[in-house]
Amino acid sequence: MHAGRLPTHAPGRPGLRARDRGQKPQEAKAYIPSQMIILGMFAEYIKAAMDKATYEIIDDPEPFYGEIPELRGVWATGKTLESCRDNLMSALEDWIAFRLRTGRSIPAIGGASITVSAEPVSVVE
Repeated sequence: MHAGRLPTHAPGRPGLRARDRGQKPQEAKAYIPSQMIILGMFAEYIKAAMDKATYEIIDDPEPFYGEIPELRGVWATGKTLESCRDNLMSALEDWIAFRLRTGRSIPAIGGASITVSAEPVSVVE
């Protein structure tokens, strides 16, 4: 291996091509680590929620206001529309984390949902 280059694939690691793990391609498709499934579920939910966001200009030092009407309490402001969107996404992530920590349900939005198991689940494999 040349200095400064990292291997693109390593046997036994998530996301590898089937032949790198000694599997046939059809067997590799079934191999999806649980962390990837969870991240995909969160990404899908966040995208669906952000697609429902509404924005308006208000009389404030941070004049851009955004909210996700279907998710009570999820709102943000910013000096620019882009900073408002970034702040809104951060507020949404905090809202999801709070609801998960406190055992509250997370409503489906735009066909996306976050399902929570009542049983403890190990996140270490």
